[in-house]
Amino acid sequence: MREERYKAILELLEKQEFVTVEELCERLGASVATIRRDLNTLASRKSLIRSRGGAMRISASQTSIPLTYRRVSQISAKLSIARKAAEFVKENSVIFIDSSATANYIINHLKNLNNVIIVTNSLEVAATTKNINAKTYCLCGSINGNSASVGGYLAVESAGFFNIDTFFFSAYGLDSNGNIVEAYDDEIELKELLLNNSRCSVFLCDRSKIDKREAYVLGSLSKVDYMITNGQLPESYPRPKQDVIVVE
Repeated sequence: MREERYKAILELLEKQEFVTVEELCERLGASVATIRRDLNTLASRKSLIRSRGGAMRISASQTSIPLTYRRVSQISAKLSIARKAAEFVKENSVIFIDSSATANYIINHLKNLNNVIIVTNSLEVAATTKNINAKTYCLCGSINGNSASVGGYLAVESAGFFNIDTFFFSAYGLDSNGNIVEAYDDEIELKELLLNNSRCSVFLCDRSKIDKREAYVLGSLSKVDYMITNGQLPESYPRPKQDVIVVE
């Protein structure tokens, strides 16, 4: 019976990149505790990637990570990092918020600010800002359905129209050399432009992203002004231009 559930879970993950615990309970007629044990076992076998809210198939780590998964992964850390990041936003400023789940949470802390201009390549951020006193611009370009983001050369071109005060972004992680890395190349050129042209860059990185290896390198951590994290950065890593801010 247990092995049959394992097989059913993996077959479902062959059809979709991410599945929640609740969905598995409903499909398999099992309790939350049982499904969580099953997912932990399959994760220990390296058959899937475990998250607090469900699981993702292994092959998906080589492509754009689904927004649903990014929302539930390391949620407490993301909220703390976003809260601290929001302190960088001042009235009458222009900020760029990328399509990462962590950066999206910054919106929750901007409701009391006036005359903030938000530029983003995230469709979700663009929709969320209707509830705050901010003018919002969403870049044009090709849409990535998994991450609900806009990318490609049109996104890069349209980003060049703005003078960005603060650029908030995340990435797949940091490799062992302290390079910011991505699992896919959709937004590399856009992020490079914003890193070079914004007055201040703030890298949002929870500790689960430290010491990762991926195909695409955005650049050294030393190119960034600030890093906000909930973990300790290894001594061997390069440091941002200004500071590493550690939150609880």
